[in-house]
Parts: sequence; structure tokens; C-alpha cells
Amino acid sequence: MDLTGFGMNFFRASDIAEGDSIKILSEGEQVENNFGKKRISFFIEHKAEQKVMQLAMPHVKQLIKILGTETKKWIGKTVNVKTEERNLFETGKKTLTFAFVKLVIA
Repeated sequence: MDLTGFGMNFFRASDIAEGDSIKILSEGEQVENNFGKKRISFFIEHKAEQKVMQLAMPHVKQLIKILGTETKKWIGKTVNVKTEERNLFETGKKTLTFAFVKLVIA
């Protein structure tokens, strides 16, 4: 089996840098990860690339504060991103977290 490009259709937190913006292209779909945690999967655009990004509920709540509760109204909106490096579960390993900080008015 050729796995060229496998997993490349998703954005990861590490793909997003401080001060970047993302544009929301879909209303989102609720999915569950392998651990039973709820995520919302959105199709987004970042630096002229369009991919899926799954957001944990804390990130979705940040977007709700900025954009409101109806995700259909999020389509076409662009938000700025703030990143922060954190200690992953106190293991000493670093992970990148991010927050949506404001709506970009074009």
C-alpha cells in the first residue's frame, strides 16, 4: 500500500504559527476521536492550503465567543491565531497549543 500523502489532508496545531490566520470554509461536523473525545471537524484555509482541522471543545468555545453559536454563520470568516508552547501532561515533552483571538475584518 502506497501511503504517500497519508494524513496530509489534515492541519495540525504545529502547522499554525503565532499571528497566522485561518479561514473557516465549512459549518463543521461533530466527530469522536479514538479516545471517545468529541471534536468538531472543520474544512479551513491556511496560507492558501485547504484542509480539515479537528478542534477540541475548548477551541470551539473560543470560536463561539468570537463568532456566535451558529456555525453556518462562521463560513467565510477569518480569525487570528495565538500560539503557546506547553508542557504536555507534565511529561517534559512540549506541545503547541493555540487560541483564536479575534475576527479578522477584511
